[in-house]
Amino acid sequence: MFWMNLIDILIDKKYYWEFATLLSGRYISFEISTLSFNEFINFRKENNFTDKDLLNKYIQIGGFPLFSTIEYDDEQVEILLNDLHRSVVITDVVSQYKITNVSLLERIILFVYNNIGNIFSARKIADFLLSNNKEKTNVSKINEYLTYLENVFAIRKVKRYNIDGKKLETNCKYYLSDHSLQYAVGKFQKTKLPGILENIVFNELIRRGYKVFVEKLNERDNREIDFITEKSASNERIYIRVCKEFNSQ
Repeated sequence: MFWMNLIDILIDKKYYWEFATLLSGRYISFEISTLSFNEFINFRKENNFTDKDLLNKYIQIGGFPLFSTIEYDDEQVEILLNDLHRSVVITDVVSQYKITNVSLLERIILFVYNNIGNIFSARKIADFLLSNNKEKTNVSKINEYLTYLENVFAIRKVKRYNIDGKKLETNCKYYLSDHSLQYAVGKFQKTKLPGILENIVFNELIRRGYKVFVEKLNERDNREIDFITEKSASNERIYIRVCKEFNSQ
């Protein structure tokens, strides 16, 4: 993950490629994620919380280790997340990719973060910006900005897979590297819980080495299976539906 240190070495993002060139053939690249729920429990096991309390806390503050080592109130968490998001995500993307239209980037981020768990395309974002901000935006520019956000590990694209046609669809879903980043653009809301839970499950599947797709049943049935996961080494395939209560679906 882009905001974590490794063996006490911290490299400014703008020097990363220069550093990588100098170390060509001498390093291995890998991702470090924020805390999984299991790791979150280990951080807080001495506090004698119930599993339910810990899950609710994890949903609300996410997996950044900082929030698990010191007890912050909701307002402090919100301030820290906003600072973290602006200093790392916004600044990183703007400086690395020489973005001049920062307000457009922020509006794209707002749309993506508020639509975690929903299927959409760059065209839908363009239509939204036109109808709400009276801003006509090139679809290719939106795709470009989405790619930038993927490159700094803020979001991850999950392609849609059609069972009948056996082909990847254009529309897709995006999930956050840590679901708490969503609160950098708005407070925690229960109405967003389905997307938050999907985000948590998605990140756990990635941690376990699965290749993940979003899936619909067929062309005539728009019901979705939240995830289809594959492991090529074992030919394992799992279909997953995420919900708060199984009997409510």
